[in-house]
Amino acid sequence: PNRAGTAAMLRSAGFVIEANPEEEVFVCRPVDPPTGFGAVYPAQAPVDKGKLAA
Repeated sequence: PNRAGTAAMLRSAGFVIEANPEEEVFVCRPVDPPTGFGAVYPAQAPVDKGKLAA
């Protein structure tokens, strides 16, 4: 990928780019995920496997 694509992948993986000293070198650090973000679908109730029809 190009520089913009590489930077986008690093950000989406939870990193912040601190420096880009050379063309293909990125100095990054991990960041905490923002609060309030998570799955966009509701959690499903667990299935009781003992009640499944055979």
